Amino acid sequence: VYPAVYILQLIGLSLNHPAFAEPISVIENGLLSNHIVVQNIGIVLGALLLSLLSITLTTSNKVNVKEFGWFTLSGLLMGIGAILAGGCIVGALYSGIVNFSLSGWVVFLFMSLGIWVTVRVMNGKISTIPEME
Repeated sequence: VYPAVYILQLIGLSLNHPAFAEPISVIENGLLSNHIVVQNIGIVLGALLLSLLSITLTTSNKVNVKEFGWFTLSGLLMGIGAILAGGCIVGALYSGIVNFSLSGWVVFLFMSLGIWVTVRVMNGKISTIPEME
């Protein structure tokens, strides 16, 4: 959230609503002074390093524009879903189910439904399995 608010401020969007008080405070103190931002950077860099060290990362440009669009749309929808859910899958699903919360089972139901719809809609349209050469 913090880098997104920072980017929105850079492009000139005024964020005077009280909901943005904490992100603006973090930005004023410096993004890298916030442990969550540093943790997220570490996760992304760690995933990149692991991909570079494994044989599954290919440097070929075999993803066409249509697939890129589908991947981008799915990433945006997952981000919006996480925001609407108020957190990530660990907090919404796993913790809910372990604590016998109805909300965890509701998340499980709708996540399963979303997976089923995605498989039906995307079946054969994109390939997420890299080709071995």
